[in-house]
Amino acid sequence: MPLLLTAAETLARAAMDGWASLKREATRRRTVAALSALDGRTLTDIGLCRGEILSIAYGVGVERRRSLRHE
Repeated sequence: MPLLLTAAETLARAAMDGWASLKREATRRRTVAALSALDGRTLTDIGLCRGEILSIAYGVGVERRRSLRHE
């Protein structure tokens, strides 16, 4: 019986991971939509340019970008 329980736990964990991934992607898409709706001046005021929107939403290179601005 433990093997069956382990398989059920594995399936449940995979389902939870999949759900969490979908939620993260939905949040990223909302972030992209919200930032894309801002005009260039507003983006500049908050320290961004339009080309950084996807990087910000997906967290790619964020630490590098922040460290370069604060040096």
